[in-house]
Amino acid sequence: MGKMWASIRGAFSWIGRQLWRWEVVAIGAPLIYGAGIGALYGDDYIVAETLFFAGIAWITAKVLSWEETRIHPNRQGISTLILLLGIGVFTASSFWISHRIEELAGRAKEGHPVVPNPPPPNETEKPQPPPPSSTQELKQLPAAPNRPKMRLKPNVSPTPQEPAKPTQPETPVMLTAEFISPASPALSVYNPSADVEEGVLWEMVAFRTSDLCFFGFQTQRIDFIKPQSRSANMAMELATMPKNAEGCDGAIREGDELTGSVSIDCPRCSIQTYIVHLVWKESGWYFESDTKGGYIVPKDMSKEGRQKYVQFMTSEQFASRRIEIKPQP
Repeated sequence: MGKMWASIRGAFSWIGRQLWRWEVVAIGAPLIYGAGIGALYGDDYIVAETLFFAGIAWITAKVLSWEETRIHPNRQGISTLILLLGIGVFTASSFWISHRIEELAGRAKEGHPVVPNPPPPNETEKPQPPPPSSTQELKQLPAAPNRPKMRLKPNVSPTPQEPAKPTQPETPVMLTAEFISPASPALSVYNPSADVEEGVLWEMVAFRTSDLCFFGFQTQRIDFIKPQSRSANMAMELATMPKNAEGCDGAIREGDELTGSVSIDCPRCSIQTYIVHLVWKESGWYFESDTKGGYIVPKDMSKEGRQKYVQFMTSEQFASRRIEIKPQP
């Protein structure tokens, strides 16, 4: 039994020496930190913080115990600087995690829901839209008008006033969009109301099929749309439009396959959402989504979650609803 324990201790001692070699630490610590980044964007925040700490602590401990550090004349000052640097990197990583949490909470607060990752097409008959938010269920009624105070003269009966008629809440305007010209994609928004609609906004998010890169494009503005008229064709210059990209260099090239959603809104409007599929500069289709809360992204933003999102949105379940994007007449 004693020989067995001695053998086990010897094995662990050998493994420890191998893990303490510079070539192992220099590769292993960044890999552990990189795994923490993957966990962060997979919304596993505790795992992310643990991996960040492990990677930083490993390389910090190695530098502190390095012979060059131990024999340096100013060992105490260098050791303090290295320790402060490690603490600073870990603090910055913790702020990164907090920023990620606040960013997702901000999207939901602004009316852009993060919907659950959709099930595979063979497990459901049709997508179930998320329950409407409280702002969709309830509309704030205008305050009752203040009644003017009446001063009565002696022996004079005041003239009775008719009760104020209740003010009906304004019906939201239902804008609709049409997508045209796959070779040079554009959209046109129709205003069915009898009034000019100002401050119309549209925004888009999309995933690329080849590498599952996520693109979040800058919100675009349509100044006004005349009553019962269409806006001018608004070019969708996705390749050059300001955007955020996660998982790639951000470049969009001819032939790239993009699947995402476009939301359209204005101060007096009800939000409209469209699912859009583009083979950049070649072809595309779109259809109106049952979800009306803004653009749609999967809850699980890992590569697996993004792939399921693309497969679901492009499945044959929605084939009958798709409208082909045709060349501009």
